[in-house]
Amino acid sequence: MDWLPFPLCSFGILVAGVYGLWPNELLFQSLFWVFMPGAMMAIISPNWTNWPKENILTTVGFLIHAGLMAMPIGEMARGHKPSVKWWPKLAAFLAILGGAIFSLNKALNANFMYLMEPSKGSILEVLAEKAGSHFNYLVGMGAIVLIMWCILASILYTVNVVQERIREHRHS
Repeated sequence: MDWLPFPLCSFGILVAGVYGLWPNELLFQSLFWVFMPGAMMAIISPNWTNWPKENILTTVGFLIHAGLMAMPIGEMARGHKPSVKWWPKLAAFLAILGGAIFSLNKALNANFMYLMEPSKGSILEVLAEKAGSHFNYLVGMGAIVLIMWCILASILYTVNVVQERIREHRHS
């Protein structure tokens, strides 16, 4: 079952590919707010490092996730702007996707997107231990998404303020 493409970052790779062919605002916002934070979590707490470091899958794991982080940042350099106005739509997307994957997990006795249990050795293990119940674990995953969105929004706000002050200073 592990070969099926249902981790969140696999969806991100598909979205990035479609965005490369047909760029649009929905896909950019999805790459920035949904898939980049997922890739950040995977880089911070990878589950593919149990293979030998010489294994190509270890290298590919880091490269794929680094690419999912780099793509929206590169698009920002080209003038695209992430917007918190997309949060409700993207939260609904994640809820619908999560519900569908949860149902698939139940039907196939699988663990796609780590909705049934955390990946061994990941930060999600700590969440599962502290949560006390499966429901609380899922709520905690949602809280992690919201926290990451707030951190990213704070960084964007700070960058915008600094850029504005630099522009004001240049014109004075």
